[in-house]
Amino acid sequence: MLRPSRLGIKADDVELSDQVTFGSPALHPVNEQYRFFGAHATASNCANEATVPAQPHGQAYSVDFHVANDGVGVRLRLPAKTGRKVEADRSAWALPGDPVMWADVLNASYESRYHTSSLHQLAAVPLGLPVIAHLASGLHVTLTEGAVHDYGDLAVQPASGNILQGQLYADLQGWTTDSPVVQPWPDRCRGPALRPPMVYCHHQRR
Repeated sequence: MLRPSRLGIKADDVELSDQVTFGSPALHPVNEQYRFFGAHATASNCANEATVPAQPHGQAYSVDFHVANDGVGVRLRLPAKTGRKVEADRSAWALPGDPVMWADVLNASYESRYHTSSLHQLAAVPLGLPVIAHLASGLHVTLTEGAVHDYGDLAVQPASGNILQGQLYADLQGWTTDSPVVQPWPDRCRGPALRPPMVYCHHQRR
């Protein structure tokens, strides 16, 4: 559904998605339920996960994969390091063709009406998550994020090559931390007949 897309972080002047050597994955299933205030009283999280060790430029981190029946999440986890400077999120989503999009310009209130457009007609300005694309195959793809904790809020901005480029709009200068750095799950949910959204409510990261 997506073309090959970049996943990455720039930290301490190092592009952590360049020249990466991968190790062997560790696989494990996830099967949990928890109370949920929304459409269902109980939410289920059933998926297969894998953690792959990665090492670019002599720095080690982990790549996590979360694969469920209705979506896929991929993220980077950096170990704790004194004085680490997180400068940018390099993740991007490359969409096929010129899909119909339901999206809206980033709004500081985190609540706004979505508009229908094609990908090529979207202005090169930050868009708030989630965004939905209706592909030529008939499938709908929702790009969103989950499990945000001590990480910058992410928007996406249309770029050349049918790409939605991640942007840490609230932390354009980055931040410094001694703690582990964990990207939110940038989920790609798919379905044959998703309804376009009218409004959304985004949860703050802290």
